[in-house]
Amino acid sequence: MGDDARAGRLQALGMFASALAGSATAVAGLRPGEPPWTDGQTIYIDAATPGRAQLEAVAVQASMIAAGSLDPGVVRRLVRQPRLARRYLSVEGHRALVTIGDLLPGLLASLGDREIAARSDCPAASLRIAKGRARIDDPPAEFGVLRAAKVLAACRGAEQRDEANPGHEPRGRGAKELAELDDGETDDSDDPDLFTSPVGGGGFIGKWLKKMLSSVRKTGSGGGPPGADTPTHRTNSGIRGVPAVSSLASATSEDIGDEAATAAADELRYPEWDAARKGYRPAWCTVREVEPTIKAQATQEIEAAIGVRRPLSRLGMGLHRRHRQSQGDDIDIDAAVEARVEVRAGSVPDEAVYLDSLRRRRDLSVLLLLDVSGSAAEPGTSGRTVHQQQRAAVANLAVALHDLGDRVALYAYYS
Repeated sequence: MGDDARAGRLQALGMFASALAGSATAVAGLRPGEPPWTDGQTIYIDAATPGRAQLEAVAVQASMIAAGSLDPGVVRRLVRQPRLARRYLSVEGHRALVTIGDLLPGLLASLGDREIAARSDCPAASLRIAKGRARIDDPPAEFGVLRAAKVLAACRGAEQRDEANPGHEPRGRGAKELAELDDGETDDSDDPDLFTSPVGGGGFIGKWLKKMLSSVRKTGSGGGPPGADTPTHRTNSGIRGVPAVSSLASATSEDIGDEAATAAADELRYPEWDAARKGYRPAWCTVREVEPTIKAQATQEIEAAIGVRRPLSRLGMGLHRRHRQSQGDDIDIDAAVEARVEVRAGSVPDEAVYLDSLRRRRDLSVLLLLDVSGSAAEPGTSGRTVHQQQRAAVANLAVALHDLGDRVALYAYYS
């Protein structure tokens, strides 16, 4: 096996190990004849062994990672204790395999001895059994060896990396950290505010984000929604009939206000940042969700003046593997065999013998927000108010997205 093929094989085994272990796990090769082992982050196997032996070794080591068998508190007692480590591996390896047996194929799940696994329910129990006087057979060859010192060294290295590169700390850590600041605590100095967002600033990141956001908001001449002016992917060709129309009439502010008076129990409160005081006002913003009242005279007629279906059909398209294509990036084995049979039979073969990845699968969920506050009643163009224009636009969007088979919801809000 060449170096490229061996590297690809190890990479594929790494994906398999990560799926079993439940965390990112790499697979590396050893010199021929060395037993497999792991430090909890990388699984080392003999790359010269047959494929089945490699799968078995990876399954055992990954199952021990997933089952917590390499807990530092337990492994620390195995350092410089090779006999104890072998006995522990003989018991804990079977327990780990049985623990994740539902994730393993039947061929690999049979590696775990349920009778031995039933004697232990955790790594600490396996260690107690290993320390006892009961007879324990040596672990099978596919179990490899347990290198306790290597496991502890990898744990220490991971802890040092975590300390050197701390992860993101969420802002919301409880109500006590959102306490309102007194006027005397306001910082009026000219020192830079470390907690101010750099987005929109004069730095490199701010300029870059500003450029990216402005390019996304750019509209074209097609009259479609922002971002839909540039062709993206190929779409399915379907029959375009008359859209199913349903009433999307929204309630007025007065109607919502009457119902909101009795919905105090369902309200949600959020902290709000006060720029003048430079502090959070706890529970300052209240959000109530109420069902809109649809008036009897509300029209069910939705204008079709805005052609948004075609631009929207290009959004949220995922790759779909299609068989029997006239061109593609791989050979469709079934189609190629059938074409060869037709040639031998004297018939004209079908030339669509390729596999291609086409953007034909939609995967899109949309939440539409309609502003029904007082400012929306301002006069707009064409003799209609801003609210009437926005309502027509959101109705067309909702109908088009629904007809395309997307998950769509419409909420109206006012403050």
